[in-house]
Amino acid sequence: MKFRWLFISIMIVPIIFLSACAAKKYKPGQEYGAYCSKEKQCSKIDALRESGGFFYQLGDKISIIIPQDRIFKDGATILSPGDNKTLNNIAELLACYQKISVKIIVYIAQDDRTGVAKMRAQALEHYLTMEKINARLLYSVVKTRRSSLQSNIEFLTRKLP
Repeated sequence: MKFRWLFISIMIVPIIFLSACAAKKYKPGQEYGAYCSKEKQCSKIDALRESGGFFYQLGDKISIIIPQDRIFKDGATILSPGDNKTLNNIAELLACYQKISVKIIVYIAQDDRTGVAKMRAQALEHYLTMEKINARLLYSVVKTRRSSLQSNIEFLTRKLP
């Protein structure tokens, strides 16, 4: 008789705790990558557009295109995030999404040096990692283009389930 009640209590207690864990809702601000309000997202998108960038969203895919001279000053390969409002806006906008994959594409003209572009791509990748963007996949590539009208940086993201 004693063992029967002990067995029943051992079986009921974990079930109660498991159901309590499943009922917990995610509260914004608990950890990095918390969801943002729509107002904050819109203000960051407007700030990106004011600084000469473009923001496109099609379904789960988000594309942010920024000229390289808005992030890297005077041909540098090192970031100074404290002075760079554009880069901070991009990081804050990407932090609004809980689970994403981020592909950083640095476009250069065919006759440019690819070593500088690779260092810039790695610097951006490192910066987003340090800003604790909740990306399941974060990588950078360098692509050449035939026209040298403007060298851009594209942050191609995709929301994950």
